[in-house]
Amino acid sequence: MKEYYTHKSSLISQCSLMLALTLAIIGGFTSSLVCFVITFAVALIGSYISSHIPASFEADDEKVTFVKGIIKKSIDYKDIKSIRCEVVKDGYIMIAGEMLYAVELVIIIKGEDEFKTSTRFDVTTDMILHEPKEYKKLVNEHKFTRLKKYIDDKRS
Repeated sequence: MKEYYTHKSSLISQCSLMLALTLAIIGGFTSSLVCFVITFAVALIGSYISSHIPASFEADDEKVTFVKGIIKKSIDYKDIKSIRCEVVKDGYIMIAGEMLYAVELVIIIKGEDEFKTSTRFDVTTDMILHEPKEYKKLVNEHKFTRLKKYIDDKRS
């Protein structure tokens, strides 16, 4: 089982925000318009990059391997303590007044912390509230949900 998705990295997002904030402070002390323009550009580019990291997973009979950008992580099924897949809130669009959602896969590994990965989930709050059957169908057909079921079958 192999699937591709787009990973959203909170670490890259936070780093670009810190860099933009630092440049804004420097620009404030120097009254430099160039620093403010660079700050805006860094914030936009960092936001875009953090939301569009190419990622994939490949599961076989013994392990699952995740690739997120340049980072590769293999997890043996025998080392998995638990696994969960859930829909989480991922932000808010002020202009449209719409909540953003993501599907998050969390694997708790024996002897380690946890492995998390997430991807955007194109559903609306209206769909969740007013079309629960369609929403449930989308969740059940999502690649992370299918991967969780695949891993659970291999572990049992």
